[in-house]
Amino acid sequence: MMDLDHCDYDLANEVMDCCERRFKVRDITERRRHGYLVHARHVAVWVIRQMTDLSLPEIGRMFDVHHTTILNSIRQVEKIPKLFDRARVLQGLVTTQLERDKL
Repeated sequence: MMDLDHCDYDLANEVMDCCERRFKVRDITERRRHGYLVHARHVAVWVIRQMTDLSLPEIGRMFDVHHTTILNSIRQVEKIPKLFDRARVLQGLVTTQLERDKL
């Protein structure tokens, strides 16, 4: 197994912490299929993929899903403008939180 950069996992956890302002992380990572949770999950996956070097299988393990499901989430965010806008907002929140943490 490769030695993974723990900073990427810390950053991914920071994304999940920002998501938790609106949803419980448990709800996002479980397999519930309510529309609002599915969209939140897609957004979280997209942001994690954009902000880290984690592979699709590594992100999949975080959500307990196959890497192709992660790929589908990323494609959904890029295809649906409303989800893309939410993803950019979440990415901004994470970036702001990281900057605050540095101070």
